[in-house]
Amino acid sequence: MEKLIELKNKFFQSNYYQKISFYLNKFFTSDLYIIVLFLIAIINWKLKIFWLVLISFCIFIFLIYLFQIPKVRMLPIAFALMIAIRLDLITNHFWTLMLIALVLSCFFIYNFFKKKPKFNNGIFLSFLFILFSKIFSLVNTPVLIDSLKGISLFSFYTILYLYLFNLFNEESKEYNRDYLAKTFIYLSIALFLEIIIYYIEYGLGENIIRFFGSNDVHFGWSSTSTFAALYLLIMPILFYYYTLHEKRYHILVIIIINILMLHLLLSQGAYLVTVILSLPLILKVTHDVKEKANFIITVIYFTVIILLFLLIIGIPTGYVKELFTFLNTKGLTTKEKTLISNIGFSVFQRYPLFGGGANSAKYYLEIATNINNYENFIIQTLANTGIIGMIAFLYYLVEVLRYCLIKNRYNSYVLIVVIGVIIQGLMETVFYNPLVMIVLVFLFSLLTFEKEKQN
Repeated sequence: MEKLIELKNKFFQSNYYQKISFYLNKFFTSDLYIIVLFLIAIINWKLKIFWLVLISFCIFIFLIYLFQIPKVRMLPIAFALMIAIRLDLITNHFWTLMLIALVLSCFFIYNFFKKKPKFNNGIFLSFLFILFSKIFSLVNTPVLIDSLKGISLFSFYTILYLYLFNLFNEESKEYNRDYLAKTFIYLSIALFLEIIIYYIEYGLGENIIRFFGSNDVHFGWSSTSTFAALYLLIMPILFYYYTLHEKRYHILVIIIINILMLHLLLSQGAYLVTVILSLPLILKVTHDVKEKANFIITVIYFTVIILLFLLIIGIPTGYVKELFTFLNTKGLTTKEKTLISNIGFSVFQRYPLFGGGANSAKYYLEIATNINNYENFIIQTLANTGIIGMIAFLYYLVEVLRYCLIKNRYNSYVLIVVIGVIIQGLMETVFYNPLVMIVLVFLFSLLTFEKEKQN
């Protein structure tokens, strides 16, 4: 054992190790590293494979730990992985992914106890309460395996949040927020490329609105509503990034591209969020930027371009009419919404305390529909985990909003994100969506939690 420790110390002190560490740090610090990750993700997604992204990303994680590179460099790995693997591959390899998540969770837990982790955080406690409510719901679940999958996923979110909360408490939060926002820039570009590739592959030559208006569009890892939800999570943070770097006008270009892509996805919930939160977000950015006149002129310029497009092209060609026609056909009909709501409330009435079981929506809904979720986070929570789950979920929302209301620029933009998720969650399943949850975990872990820290 002593010889192994001695060999380890010699290796870390060797010139060979120092040289490799220097060049790797240079690479991991550069934008090229983030670009490489998202390129691998897009290739993996396009080729519909599984192991390329897992093997390459595991190598990157190994190098980060071996050469003591700042752990924040794993941020882009998480987001690139999200858009890299198609749903059928996730389903086929679910337990493989769970095994990887378990190994990572064990590694996170090991690191916690090495560094005396902090547990006194309201969001972490609310995650625990939700997790317990899901466990309690097992007494009623008709689909034990599905419920265990849901519990496993939420356990991972909880451990990941605790790890990130402690990690970002130790390191510079301002820098990490900046790095997260930069990662979102490249994530936006990757999402844009996947939309273009998907259209070229399946809809080239077809009217783009009619193509994306069809209900069978699915990107493999995401439906159009989840894709839209990601844009709504990303854009307020990009505006936050812009307020810190006003000279980087490419940020505004990326935001404009995101808005254009968002309108193609025809998500009713996303459209409603955009209508309600656009003005508050613009007012917030105007308040935060130093060159207010330049930003206002840019907003006016962009608004004029949109109006000219509508007047010259959009309305005369029927583009706007067709857009709203397909928007009305997207999502559930009033009859379907009423049906799944009634089913959800029936399950809640039957199992009021603990609910019908975590992840049990598909079991109850498939009797009368082909819909897998209740498409409303309130009904979903009551039906799946009952009153106990609803209390836990409300506590979670209260804690998140309490921290977001602390006077801090980043917290304010996360508050806009949370309000957007709540609005969209009333119409579409986003709150319990794994991709949305993972993004929220990263956003919440970088919040300022103490009132005296005002930036």
